[in-house]
Amino acid sequence: MSTNSPVTAISTCRYARGTTIPRAFSLIEILVSIVVLGILISIAIPALSGVRERAQEAKTLSNLRTSGQVFARYASVNDEVWPFLTDPNRPLDDHTAPTLRERVGFFGAETLWAWLLADAGYSNITEITTNHGDDRGYLYSPTAFTRPDYWNRLTRRGDATQWRPTRVGEVRYPTLKGIVWRETGAVELLYNGPGRGAVEAWIPDGASVNFADGRADTYPLASLRAPYPFGAGDPRFPGDRISQFGLFIAHTTDGVHGRDLN
Repeated sequence: MSTNSPVTAISTCRYARGTTIPRAFSLIEILVSIVVLGILISIAIPALSGVRERAQEAKTLSNLRTSGQVFARYASVNDEVWPFLTDPNRPLDDHTAPTLRERVGFFGAETLWAWLLADAGYSNITEITTNHGDDRGYLYSPTAFTRPDYWNRLTRRGDATQWRPTRVGEVRYPTLKGIVWRETGAVELLYNGPGRGAVEAWIPDGASVNFADGRADTYPLASLRAPYPFGAGDPRFPGDRISQFGLFIAHTTDGVHGRDLN
């Protein structure tokens, strides 16, 4: 004998008929969801990348302003000259700093200026060059520690007599002459041709610059004036770091008498 009464059986049947049975997603619905999700991600990634780039730029400009303040402090106690950190009469100079022991050529101050300043007592300046997040360092323009006539093809001499410090007051265009700078750009994949694949390469698109007046800002390549074409010199000059081509801001035509912005 069944334990279910007719009333119970009918009620159970009615409950079952009134229940909405969950339905699985169809293949089309899943595909649509994936496409929508992909679109949202494609929109979000560039936006996040832009936020990261702006944050990095803000940090770079802050570091450049700090560099300018250190340079001003150096000039105030050194007869108003820009930092002069290597000896032109000793092409390979021994320097010992908290994080550096290296034989440095005269133009090595361009890349190693922070450690050389640390050697001169500015110990906190190395944080600027060691904490910028990648290998694109902050460079010190050699035009600040060489005479203006060194950066003119008509007056450059083939010796180190023009490797002398320049005074802050010698800068003719303080708002347009860069002193410390950092290249901006991005790593891109370059196609090498059939069967060779692609390689990563750094593509510059401008520079963040600290100017002689202490201001710092970022500019595209189109805003930068063409440099002195022969760079810091050639290997025949003792102590030269063998730079035979011009770099924006580093090698300004006419040195501190010239300008780096168009």
